[in-house]
Amino acid sequence: MYKINEESTYESLYSNEDIIEKLGEVDVYDHEKNAFVKKNVSDIIKVCSDAMYKMQRDYNYLYQFITKCKLMYIPVYPSSITNTMAVDNNCNLWMNLTFIYDDCKMNSDRVFGILFHELFHIFFDHLLRFQKVYPTEMFASAGPGVYKKANTKANLCMDYEVNASMVDDGIVSPDFFTKMNGLYKKEYTGMTWEEILTKYGDQEYNDWLARNGMSLDDVEKKILDAIEKASKILLDPESDEDDKRWARKELRKTLD
Repeated sequence: MYKINEESTYESLYSNEDIIEKLGEVDVYDHEKNAFVKKNVSDIIKVCSDAMYKMQRDYNYLYQFITKCKLMYIPVYPSSITNTMAVDNNCNLWMNLTFIYDDCKMNSDRVFGILFHELFHIFFDHLLRFQKVYPTEMFASAGPGVYKKANTKANLCMDYEVNASMVDDGIVSPDFFTKMNGLYKKEYTGMTWEEILTKYGDQEYNDWLARNGMSLDDVEKKILDAIEKASKILLDPESDEDDKRWARKELRKTLD
């Protein structure tokens, strides 16, 4: 496999499509072959373009979000940014070429479904809603692991909200998420991610850890419970300053 400077492909002020296409061929990973294979970049980008055209044609209101994003193709695998597809806080829409080739099987309908999923996170304003549930001040005296766990737990519930909405709106069928290893449960239809978090967040996080060969011990549970308990007080408009000071004190005590 030849080496390229990944960072150099992200120096464009706009989409890096032209830069990526100049590479001609890239090495993408084929999990069935357990090896890297060379593929033409233009062929992979065309699959993405076809998916975007379908969204523009059938869901123009959502396609408008794409026009506000900077389309960034990732030519290496694994990548420190994402190995799949993701939207970041700066409205970069990242698409890993290996993901399009290998996971999506060069199928524009699959790319369309994942693209729709990512844009729904923007459409549902998940970043702002996350910050309301988990204010930055909650993690001021905590280690990075505490934030990571809270963020993972929230992201799981956000994915359930998005995917249930996509099925309910007839955008994709439930088996789409089976093919793509996505998170979908019919019983979460009509629920916000905050409601899913409150009722099922602990169980979903435990299940996610189990799928990844991990377990959640009593200390981790205690930390997450303390964060959620504090958030209810800190975000309650009827809480006075004494209640908020007590909540912060108890949270710091648990984290310590």
